Amino acid sequence: MNLTRAPLNTNSLSVPLRECFLFVAILGGVSVTAITEVLSTFTLITYGWLVAFWSVVLLGSTSFVITLMRRQNLVVPSPSLTLPSRAVPFLSGLVLIVTLTGLTAFLSAPNVSDSMVYHMSRVVHWIQDRNVSFYPTHSIKQL
Repeated sequence: MNLTRAPLNTNSLSVPLRECFLFVAILGGVSVTAITEVLSTFTLITYGWLVAFWSVVLLGSTSFVITLMRRQNLVVPSPSLTLPSRAVPFLSGLVLIVTLTGLTAFLSAPNVSDSMVYHMSRVVHWIQDRNVSFYPTHSIKQL
């Protein structure tokens, strides 16, 4: 398999790796919406159905990538281990922000009043009702 960028010509169309990842990310976002709406319509949002639908999405995405790789249309850029010196401060700041945000999310339980009053109760209703439709409540914020 050729790991360098192939020139574009009429016989072979090259698909860059980042475009493939972008396609799969968009497929994931559309899949979340579609799976939620379809399962909610039939009141089937349960663990088993979610696993089944997500397995289909995962197998479809995997087969798409494997098909591209077999046709040698997927371009894998050669790894470069050197970073420009001007990128180091930006990446260090990014790593610091992601680390601190992750640490805060991991250590902090949801204890803000709006989370406890209507966000968490909405999730419990979705689980209980097995759909994401509206339900009777005194707090309009939950809907």
